Amino acid sequence: MGRLRRLARRVGRRGAALAWFGLLDLVIGWSLLSPSLAASPAALAQYRVLLQVRPLAFWGWVWIAVGLVCLAHVPARSDRLAFAAAIAIKAVWSSGIFAAWVAYSAYRAWVSGTVWATFGLFVLLIAGWPEPRHHGG
Repeated sequence: MGRLRRLARRVGRRGAALAWFGLLDLVIGWSLLSPSLAASPAALAQYRVLLQVRPLAFWGWVWIAVGLVCLAHVPARSDRLAFAAAIAIKAVWSSGIFAAWVAYSAYRAWVSGTVWATFGLFVLLIAGWPEPRHHGG
């Protein structure tokens, strides 16, 4: 129990948040590398603008890279780069989805765009929180 407590203290809440963001970004990236997604026109409609920039596999690897950056910074005292990367990918992703919704009337893309924009703002909020100080012991 003492080791777990020391690890939790070393990582802190910001590190724990980065671990969660990192795992999420890895899963999203991995899902974008799925051949079944590439074969689904309905699923791809919301990514139409993003696909005009780069293929889906590129975006999958970008998400994976961001996830790895987040995970690498979990124990670090300097985590600005990781939070910036986590915010940036969600901002780019939501912007591309909103653009597809506006430019191509992508069915219900506004829902995905809103989810990713809101999640990016949530990461921004956490990035601005200081690590709480531990009192006692």
